[in-house]
Amino acid sequence: LDPNRGTVTAFDVSASGRITDDLTVTGSYRDVPGLVQAVSWSVDWQVTPAWTFGVAQQYDFLSEDFLAHRARVLR
Repeated sequence: LDPNRGTVTAFDVSASGRITDDLTVTGSYRDVPGLVQAVSWSVDWQVTPAWTFGVAQQYDFLSEDFLAHRARVLR
């Protein structure tokens, strides 16, 4: 919030939840007026105590295009 203009300069919200002991889902929304209005999501799956696989995407409604696609393997 910009106190000098009384307008919102950026709005962010996110939520994360553990679906099962080894599966986590995250979603978020980001709005910066005139610049970006994006939604993103990710899923992480802990296959073993040492290995985790994850995927994520981000989509911008203003440009009507994906900003990011990610896949990762963690050990």
